[in-house]
Amino acid sequence: MDSADVILSRQRLLSGALTAAVQRLSDADEANALHDLRVALRRVQSLLVLLPDVDGGELSWAVRETIRLLGPARDLESLCAELERLGLDAVAVPRLRLLRRMRRDIARSQTLHWLQQALAAWPGLAAAARQRDADWPHPHRMARQQQRQLKTLRQGLEMAPVDRHAIRLLVKALRYSDRVYPEPGLFGPRQRAALKQAQADVGRWHDTMHWLVLAESEDDLQVGVPGWQASMRRFERDADHSLEQLRQRLLR
Repeated sequence: MDSADVILSRQRLLSGALTAAVQRLSDADEANALHDLRVALRRVQSLLVLLPDVDGGELSWAVRETIRLLGPARDLESLCAELERLGLDAVAVPRLRLLRRMRRDIARSQTLHWLQQALAAWPGLAAAARQRDADWPHPHRMARQQQRQLKTLRQGLEMAPVDRHAIRLLVKALRYSDRVYPEPGLFGPRQRAALKQAQADVGRWHDTMHWLVLAESEDDLQVGVPGWQASMRRFERDADHSLEQLRQRLLR
């Protein structure tokens, strides 16, 4: 199977995963629908780097807008899970109600409607592009994109102090592009493991910091502040250790 066939196969799989997640979004019992939709969107976004101008940018735009739309719901979902873990049901319940409303609103939104329309047209447009251009889909473009992302990540890891926010986004982008790229890619198993660990540790630090900021304006969250402050110190150490390990892995 050549690169074009691999990419078209992944395109079909991602389209199916994204459509399925959209359909599950308004179901209150589907706890993972929002997460699965965000993952599918990020993977589609990474694959679109290989397929520029196939649809005039409509799908790329719809994916970006949907990711932006899902951001507040993702943050609230993460907070609700943390409150339930802490046994703070009285604080979690009203936010869970709000989360369900947000998910229903997203499922009915014009943005998601635009996404589904663009997604439905994607396979046919990609097949037409392949017929027009014997070299389509130019997989070397993804290799160049990964090299640029890797260079930026390495530069960020050499900074003092490290900008954890920026590094978190760079690591996520690299991991998504690595998953959709049809070739072996830039990374070996140890580098992939280091990227995964860095994303997890910096993500915990990021979420905890976000909850502490929220608690400054939402009084009922004050009950969680002592524990989050204690965890924050540990998560900072874990994140910095993982980023140093990643820096060393990426030098090899």
